[in-house]
Amino acid sequence: ILDTLLSIPIAIGVAILLSVVLDLEAQGVAVVGAIAPGLPPIGLPDLGLSDLAQLVLPAAAIGLLIYADSGVSGQVLGRRGGYKVDPNGEFLGLGASNIAAALTSGFPVNGSQSRSFAAADAGARSQMASLGVLILVLVTLLFLTPLFAPLPKSALAGVIIVVGIGLIDPAEFRRLGLGPADLRDRHADHGQ
Repeated sequence: ILDTLLSIPIAIGVAILLSVVLDLEAQGVAVVGAIAPGLPPIGLPDLGLSDLAQLVLPAAAIGLLIYADSGVSGQVLGRRGGYKVDPNGEFLGLGASNIAAALTSGFPVNGSQSRSFAAADAGARSQMASLGVLILVLVTLLFLTPLFAPLPKSALAGVIIVVGIGLIDPAEFRRLGLGPADLRDRHADHGQ
């Protein structure tokens, strides 16, 4: 567990160090750049009735996708961890999180597959892990944002890809009866 927990921060630290030492930004490598420190302002979004009318359908579509995505992630993690996931609790949690995001100028909130699987792979077994992450995020926002400016975007993408590999569940494909040949056949049947 310790190896998994430390490998991503170590990889990010090495990428930042190499970026600074080799001056990768000057060589054309895209870096994260300056991140404004501090907490976001809290308040209602500045929207009129015409804005709300235009946002209803896209917001409903985003909401459905987020709920489905979070539900699938929760079910996969529940099966792996041997616990049940309450869909109603997921729905209420996502709703509360999205209200908080709206009040802090945030993006729509989802059950972040990459973060959820990274936490599970690192040994997280309860919501206390999220509390620990909250504390780390607050410390980072308040004090550490300048350290991430030289981080190459490709390194950040690499972390997301490595964590995303945890989303692939070969046992579930076998359970569904979908082997590589089945997937190829379905792909060929659709003429793609």
